[in-house]
Amino acid sequence: MEQDAANSLLLLYLPAEALDSVVYHTEKQLKELGDKVAAPVKEKVDAKLKELKEAIAGGSTQNMKDAMAALNEEVMQIGQAMYNQQPNAGAARPTSGADAGPTSSGEKGPNDGDAIDADFTDSN
Repeated sequence: MEQDAANSLLLLYLPAEALDSVVYHTEKQLKELGDKVAAPVKEKVDAKLKELKEAIAGGSTQNMKDAMAALNEEVMQIGQAMYNQQPNAGAARPTSGADAGPTSSGEKGPNDGDAIDADFTDSN
């Protein structure tokens, strides 16, 4: 009896609509990324999506929680794979020319000499 009450309470926190939304957004992300995601990673995510769909259909809150945790781990692998595929962002920075900006060696930028120092007092 106590376990049923706990499961009912847990169902309030794991509504099927929210889980369906996770499934939808994960499938959408896979579709948008397409070939950018390695096939083995994509296959694992698809398998975890299938497990979550089956858990939702089965109605067991523990199975839903477990399937959701497993799916989240696999989706994190997509993010990690995408991050690893990015080129080194620090290597492409401009180091000279107008884009570099003023340096700390005393050079002035285009508007540095236009600043006026003044005191302000309220006349009211």
